[in-house]
Amino acid sequence: MFEKLSLSGYRAKPGFDFDLNKVSELVQAFATYIGEGQKVAIGIDKKKSSPMIKYCILSSLIAGGLEVYDLGECTTAQLQIFVSEKKLKAGIMVGGFSPEEVNGIRFFRNDGMQFSNAEMQIVLNIYFLRKFVLSRWDKLGKVVKTNEHRDIYLKRIKKVIPEIEKLRDLKIKIGIKGNAQTSIECLEELLKEYGLKINNKKPDILVQINSDNAIDFIKINNKVLNQIKIIWLIVRTLSKQKKIKVVSNTGLSQSIREIEKTEIIETKAGMQFIAETVLNEMADIGIEGCGSVLFPEFLFGYDAVFTFMFLLANVLKDIDLEEELKQFSEYNQIKKFISIKPEIANCVLNELKMFLNKKYKIETMDGIKIKNKDMWVTVRISNNENFIKILSEYKNEKDKKLIDVIEKFINKSVNKYAN
Repeated sequence: MFEKLSLSGYRAKPGFDFDLNKVSELVQAFATYIGEGQKVAIGIDKKKSSPMIKYCILSSLIAGGLEVYDLGECTTAQLQIFVSEKKLKAGIMVGGFSPEEVNGIRFFRNDGMQFSNAEMQIVLNIYFLRKFVLSRWDKLGKVVKTNEHRDIYLKRIKKVIPEIEKLRDLKIKIGIKGNAQTSIECLEELLKEYGLKINNKKPDILVQINSDNAIDFIKINNKVLNQIKIIWLIVRTLSKQKKIKVVSNTGLSQSIREIEKTEIIETKAGMQFIAETVLNEMADIGIEGCGSVLFPEFLFGYDAVFTFMFLLANVLKDIDLEEELKQFSEYNQIKKFISIKPEIANCVLNELKMFLNKKYKIETMDGIKIKNKDMWVTVRISNNENFIKILSEYKNEKDKKLIDVIEKFINKSVNKYAN
């Protein structure tokens, strides 16, 4: 089964293992935690199953006595900013998950940040104990439809990127691809406002956005910027102005660690951990190797639209890209995903830890990490999917042997439990 209820929220495959009853009760627990009479917001992406899930959620929110702002189709970032700007108590986002057949919900608090583990644990405790508080007939909640989030979102972008006004002078064509339709439409609207043409057939700059609301790649004059190079360009641009603090998960590329005037602070993978650490450390930026970037001045969350506009206004229009990339250090990269049943994942990881501990010095902040001067490998359980992830970066082929050994050990361990 793909279904997963965790501290990150709920996700599953509609028509396969998605449980609307479970979602209804989880939202009842959320409403109980938030409290009768409070104001919340809900938004959905463009997946076919999202309206179905939304109406299920609305019933539980009304039953809990909450006043609900229905944003309709929006990006996660638009929901987060609307919640914080309007000083609502919380928000719920339906969708924003990859792959396309998966859907689910996440909860956001009044400052726009995703619920912390502690907050989600309270909601889950209410859920599992079934301690729901429902409102009387005369205290039931209501739904208010609004499109105000779009203007609020655009206003914040313009405030945080004042250089965006210079884009009006650019005579370039932008191509946009990907499966994050809501984000793509949002970016198209923003680009047109600044007089930039959308041309997917012969663009000067092509950007692809995935359903996790991260940029897959940017292509400029046949030169492709992958996720690592995009992050490298952003961090390098910010560090030219001053020494900066960078928060990242343990899978940060060595090429970014080599940038001068940067202090790297590591934390666990996941938007809530990155956001909380950026806030606590008063960091300048938060990043994950999958291409997600957090700009605290804009939002304690990820937004591919803002990331692209920041790059366009502050980086791509001003630099000699080919000359700039001469400073980039190339490393071989590996990403492997091994399917695993959730109930055996920790057992497999513990066995791997004992196996590696005999020969290597390991770090355990988030799963297992081994590193030396020219190589690192991290193994961790996915927060959102039923996978064990092997992420690595290396220069020498001899270092790749360790990755092969780890993959072989995990597969052997998984098969042992399966039998």
